[in-house]
Amino acid sequence: MDNKVLLKKIKNTRLVKELSQEDMAKRLHISIPTYSRFERGVTKTNVNLLKSVSKILELDFFNSLENDSFNMINEDSTAYETKAEIIQKQLKTLIKLFEKQQEINTLILSKLKDLKEGKT
Repeated sequence: MDNKVLLKKIKNTRLVKELSQEDMAKRLHISIPTYSRFERGVTKTNVNLLKSVSKILELDFFNSLENDSFNMINEDSTAYETKAEIIQKQLKTLIKLFEKQQEINTLILSKLKDLKEGKT
């Protein structure tokens, strides 16, 4: 198994579990830059660190490594697309709410102006 593929799966699993590199570094008792270098493949991977990462992410690297197959996370990005779609829907809803609030504010200002001028 290519080291780059392994590290990509670690990163993807971390993201799906909504853990930051900072979260991982804290749990591993290492610095954030050290974890970042590990995940990017800049530094060599040691077995103890890999065991700890696999425990945190609830992955079975070592059995998978023996079989050269990973059941950790699907290669496609459906989990991310789903999250992106949810965020996009939430943004659209927020925009609609903001626009509605602007309409309400305009109506309120108009009513206040009418009251001030003695209109009802």
